[in-house]
Amino acid sequence: MLYVNSESWRPSEGITLEPAAEIAVKSKLNNLILAGPGAGKTELLAQRACYLLQTNLCPNPQKILAISFKKDAAENLKKRVELRCGKELAARFESRTFDSFSKLLLDRFRLGLPDAYRPAKHYNIVTNNRDIREIATGYIIEHHPHQPNWQHEINFNLLFRRLAEEALPIYDDGEDIYTWVLVRLWDVMIHGRNGLPSSLTFPMISKLADYMLNQNQLIKKAFQVTYSHVFWMNFKIQPTYNMNW
Repeated sequence: MLYVNSESWRPSEGITLEPAAEIAVKSKLNNLILAGPGAGKTELLAQRACYLLQTNLCPNPQKILAISFKKDAAENLKKRVELRCGKELAARFESRTFDSFSKLLLDRFRLGLPDAYRPAKHYNIVTNNRDIREIATGYIIEHHPHQPNWQHEINFNLLFRRLAEEALPIYDDGEDIYTWVLVRLWDVMIHGRNGLPSSLTFPMISKLADYMLNQNQLIKKAFQVTYSHVFWMNFKIQPTYNMNW
């Protein structure tokens, strides 16, 4: 494979980059691009990927990872990079949704988690709050010392939100009923109980992947060695969940 000198690199045929976009494409720094719909963010990322791959600034065999929160956006970017720089180089461009990448990490490095947060190899995916509520009320058998009827007293929408948002590990502080429930709900869903198999939501999977990267430096290092650059598509300034890489 013949690579292009970074100073000689030009955008794909038929593409003209405005000065600010060209600076972003060729930058050696981390950048945050803010633009409205239809402004060309996907094309800018595709050109950025081509620049890194065609100049070998993403050195072979390392890859570029692009993460989106929408499946169609991830697929669109992957196709555009392949169209711009060819299949050989595009093979080192990995475009995934946040959920699919989190699941990939968990499934590959599950044994790197401590036992308290290690799900079974084959776990169920829970996709609706009704099932979470049934698991909480049906399989948490402990009695809270001050709120024995918590199942009828708590706001389950708040519980669902905290299950999706709170970072691991979660400790029972003895005062907050929601924390008390969450500690036990995580345990039941991770390990299963009384015929219930290990069961996870996608936000839980992302939390486990994040926790694993933060707790296990060998896994984090393997990730950093594999990917020289990471793109975030449709990135929100304050996402519901975000991995600390």
